[in-house]
Amino acid sequence: MKREQKFQKDLLWFHVKARLKNLLEERNIPKSYRGFLQEIEEGIEVTEGCLESFPPTSDSLTILDRVLKALEEPIMYWPSRLLRLYGPSANCLALPYIDAPFSFHEHMTSIWPWWPKGSKHLLIPIEPTVHDSPLDVTSLARLLDIAWSLEGEDRARRGSLLLAPALAIEEGNWPRISYSWASSSALPWNEGIKNWIESNLVKPSTTVWLEDEDIALWPWEQICWASSQLLSGLPPCQRGEGPVEIASVLAAGLMVCAYLSSSGHAGGFEEIEKLVAFACDASIFVATYNRRKSEHERRL
Repeated sequence: MKREQKFQKDLLWFHVKARLKNLLEERNIPKSYRGFLQEIEEGIEVTEGCLESFPPTSDSLTILDRVLKALEEPIMYWPSRLLRLYGPSANCLALPYIDAPFSFHEHMTSIWPWWPKGSKHLLIPIEPTVHDSPLDVTSLARLLDIAWSLEGEDRARRGSLLLAPALAIEEGNWPRISYSWASSSALPWNEGIKNWIESNLVKPSTTVWLEDEDIALWPWEQICWASSQLLSGLPPCQRGEGPVEIASVLAAGLMVCAYLSSSGHAGGFEEIEKLVAFACDASIFVATYNRRKSEHERRL
């Protein structure tokens, strides 16, 4: 029995090393994975020198195998994008095949104390069937909440609060929208959207259940401008020289989709989704350019 168990562990160890080798040789591996894989490679090399004194357990090998199997899957673009933008300072990776979120380095050092110190990687479970879209805000907010919960329970709702306007619009949560609503007369809303919103607003008295942190001022002015751009077929990525906040782009995108659907234009979702995706990527580019420009000017 012991011999069979040793054979199975040896076979799994060989399988782990073969998987790692294939991934490191893959030319199209995402940049966000490359450093993580090199850390695993270094850890495995150190571990091989300790195997005589400390044979690996099946659990430790299974974790490594699942993580590497997940890294073989195509990267989820928008979950990874939002985690990098709005997640904790650690490197967050949304991966299938893992059962619960965990800090990879902390987990490995709890099993193998000699595991080398690397970057902090938080691994967040995600279903392989999740629609990889910037407008799947419910899934994106959930991932952000899970990532922040690993930094402390007091931060566990940061994703939901950040994306609160988009979540409320996606869920059709009109009591919540009504409570935070800015007067339509103060902003240059598209007439159709303005009438649609005001026809759905409910009396504030029905929203007493909302917590204080849920009713922070929403960026209606930016959402209003972004929705007008989308309805004109333009990506709302930049105003003046500054980027548009991505959370506002997502809220505007969902608002325009809901409005078009209620008006009988159900086929407009894909077009708006493309515009939103382009706007988010372009907004990140503008923000990066402005930051590097400022750094360059400070050095002069």
